[in-house]
Amino acid sequence: MDKREKQVKERIVKAMIDLSAEKSWDQITITDIIRESKVARATFYRNFSSIDDLITYGISQFREDYWENAPKNCAEFLCPEMLEYTFDYYRRNRE
Repeated sequence: MDKREKQVKERIVKAMIDLSAEKSWDQITITDIIRESKVARATFYRNFSSIDDLITYGISQFREDYWENAPKNCAEFLCPEMLEYTFDYYRRNRE
């Protein structure tokens, strides 16, 4: 994925997150998302096939970021460094 495509996807994901503060996910429409992200409808569909696809992508990005930055020196998930990282990660991303 090139830099521009990643930036567009990030804008669309951010729009979904921002809108979810105002209404539940099942009430958010693609029209809401394109208006909030300021992208064309064709741009949305070039990147995502549906809102469910967008949500799946957003969750996978959070998961990827979480594991990419997780402590590598932990032999098990419940080591102190991993627990501290996990709580800090969720605190930083709570919204």
